[in-house]
Amino acid sequence: MKNIALATVLAFGVFGLGEMESVRADRPIYQDISPSYRFEPAIRYLLEEEVIAPTPYYYPDEPMTREDFAVMIAKAKGLPEAHQTVQFNDLYGRSSASWIQSAVDSGIVSGYPDGTFRPFSTVTRGELAIMLSRAYDLKGSGSSPFRDMTPNVSSYRAVLGLSEASYVGGFEDGTFRPGEPLTRGQAAAFIERTMKGEAKHHYLSGKYIVGSDLPEGTYVYVADLFESHAESSTIPKGIHWYDRNGEIVYRPSAKVGERFYFTLERGDSFSFTGGYLKKASSLRPYRNGQQETRWIEGMYHVGVDMRAGTYHVRPFEGRGTVTVYDAPHVVNEQLARYTIERPTTVVLKPNTYVVLDGVELSE
Repeated sequence: MKNIALATVLAFGVFGLGEMESVRADRPIYQDISPSYRFEPAIRYLLEEEVIAPTPYYYPDEPMTREDFAVMIAKAKGLPEAHQTVQFNDLYGRSSASWIQSAVDSGIVSGYPDGTFRPFSTVTRGELAIMLSRAYDLKGSGSSPFRDMTPNVSSYRAVLGLSEASYVGGFEDGTFRPGEPLTRGQAAAFIERTMKGEAKHHYLSGKYIVGSDLPEGTYVYVADLFESHAESSTIPKGIHWYDRNGEIVYRPSAKVGERFYFTLERGDSFSFTGGYLKKASSLRPYRNGQQETRWIEGMYHVGVDMRAGTYHVRPFEGRGTVTVYDAPHVVNEQLARYTIERPTTVVLKPNTYVVLDGVELSE
C-alpha cells in the first residue's frame, strides 16, 4: 500500500493538520495528573493539540459529560465554532454552545426529541464509540471480538469499526461493556489514539482499487507538486476514475493547492498524480483561535472547512461560479449553482460541499 508518514506530508503545510509539536516544559500541568498516571501521555497530547484547556485540574476519574465530550471532539477535529443560533434550549448562555453546535452540524452528535442536549448526562463507552465512528468515518465489517457486542446493540457497528482500527479495546473477560460510564481519563485516551491513528492515512500518486488498496470512505485529494516526477508525467495531474473496461470516465480539474472531496466505495478504481490523498475524517483545518476568514479556488466542506452561514462573495475577473453539492460523490448531485458577476452574498448550509471557481468568499 502506498501509505506515507505524516511528517513527510505535513512538510508542505497545505492544511496545517495538527502539527505534532513536542510537549514544552512551560505548558501548564494539571495538579491532579501525576507523571505515572496511565493516561498522562494522552492528556498531555490533547493539551498540546489544544483539544483541552490548561486549567488547574483535569479530574480524570470523574464521569465524562456529553457537554465536555462534544467540545473535545469538535476541537480534536479542528471544526470551526458555529455562528448560527444554538438549537438546544438547555445550552443558551453556555460557553460550550458554539462548539456543540459545530459538532451537531458535522453529524457527530445529536440532541433529543424534546429540544434538549442534556449537557450534564454521562457518556457511556458505547456512546463514545458511536460519536468517534461518526467523527472519523470508521465503519466496521465482520463479527465483533467482544462477547457482549451483538448486532442488536446500538453501538455494535461503531465499536466494531474502532476495534478493527485498534482504537478501542475490551476487558480481560472478553467484554466491551458499552453501557458502562466513561471517565475523563479514558475519554482522553480514546480520542488521542484515534487522532494519532487517523492522521497516518496518507497515499501517494498511483492507481488504487478500493477495498484492497485502501478502505472505503470519504477522502480529500490535494493537488500539489508533491513528487518530483509529477512534472514530467504524461498523465494530466488530478484524479482519474476508470470504468470496468479501464477507460477514464471522469477527471476533475486539479490546480496546484486545490483540493477535492470524494467518497470511495468498494470496487471503485482510480488513479491520481501530482498530489496526495488523505482520509477526509482526519483533517484538522483549524486549531483553536486560528480560523480562516476568506476562501478561494477549491472544494470545501461546510461545517468542517468553514462555518455554515452567510458569506460575501466577489468574482476575481468579472465572472465566477459557486456550486453547492449535497455529498462528495464522484459525480455529485448539485443543489445550487450561482454565477457571480458582481459582489453579493450566499448562504451555505451545514454538511454541504461548495466549489469555488474564480471567486473569493469572506465572512
